[in-house]
Amino acid sequence: SRLVVSAEPRVGPLPSGLPDAAMAIAALAAGGIAENQVPNYDIFGHQHHRSPYKDKSHFLNQEIRHPKWLEPAPAVKSRSDLIQARHRARVPDSSYDFDGDGVVGQLDHFIGSCFDKDADGSLTKSERLRAKKALDDGFLNKYVRGLDATGDAYRGC
Repeated sequence: SRLVVSAEPRVGPLPSGLPDAAMAIAALAAGGIAENQVPNYDIFGHQHHRSPYKDKSHFLNQEIRHPKWLEPAPAVKSRSDLIQARHRARVPDSSYDFDGDGVVGQLDHFIGSCFDKDADGSLTKSERLRAKKALDDGFLNKYVRGLDATGDAYRGC
């Protein structure tokens, strides 16, 4: 095995039976300083037989950012918080209630989602007025409803 010492690209072979720490100490005793060299391990945790060390000097010229721990904390801190947030997001807004019964049913949700142009989950006043006008003009006449109650026999199959 070999060790890069100081500015020279490679130093002659060091005694092969030494562990990594002993090789580094031997290189330091020889008068050189090992810089920008890290051990190169294979997927089994053994030092690579052809190139036991990797040169990492190219990282000195790069700006390295560590966004994972420099970014602000996430809004959702645990899995249970994530599940609760997803559940709250699935509940439709009360502006989708067109029949006035206080519950957003399937038909109310369909109409509301058709007219929610900004897709924010709630209808603005202008979107709600357009939806009311379209319902008065026969918007639902373009759609066939009630096929889920009839079963497969009458679906045109």
